[in-house]
Amino acid sequence: MSFRSTVLLLLCLFSFTACQDSFIYDQAVEPSGNTWTYDQALNFDFNVQDTSLRYEFLLDIKHSRDYPFQNLYTRITTVFPDDTEQQDIVSLELANKLGLWEGKCRGDFCALTIALQERARFDTPGDYQLRFEQYSRQDSLPGLEEFRLRIALKE
Repeated sequence: MSFRSTVLLLLCLFSFTACQDSFIYDQAVEPSGNTWTYDQALNFDFNVQDTSLRYEFLLDIKHSRDYPFQNLYTRITTVFPDDTEQQDIVSLELANKLGLWEGKCRGDFCALTIALQERARFDTPGDYQLRFEQYSRQDSLPGLEEFRLRIALKE
């Protein structure tokens, strides 16, 4: 490989890595038996020190192609450092209106990333928790393999 080609390759690699998000948190939770039930909360505990920055919350969901619904209703509870809580009911859309799975599917499984919140700020440094509870009409939802919460620093 010539010197010029090597320099060009290195520049491309540096520019690619410069655009990557900087994750301060990356944790996966798997529902027991790949079935998410009402009594099984998915907890994500993280710490925030810098309240001057903005953060992006990404939820990666891996599910089977046999998951029986287009969406997934969840109750998301944020627990703040002072132990106060805020709850939101959120519909996570796994398929479009035509019934085609969002994200990428390979074999028997599909994976997608949902931006839960962009450019979020924290007023108080300390320990936080995001708790996801299954909030659908059916107690047991089969085919849910993994939930991964990632928190990225945003410029």
